[in-house]
Amino acid sequence: MKKLATTIKGHLIGILNGFTLHLSNGCMEGINSLIQVAKARARGYRTFRSPIMVAY
Repeated sequence: MKKLATTIKGHLIGILNGFTLHLSNGCMEGINSLIQVAKARARGYRTFRSPIMVAY
């Protein structure tokens, strides 16, 4: 409980802003999942350029 209280106290401004502004990171999570899928498809390529091309 003490650790939870410390965490909430340390992030209080961000928590309150989240309730006030109603923003979410859903778009960033979606982009991240697409990049992770592209990285999984690009495994096995020898150069680093190939996975970058798959991501595009």
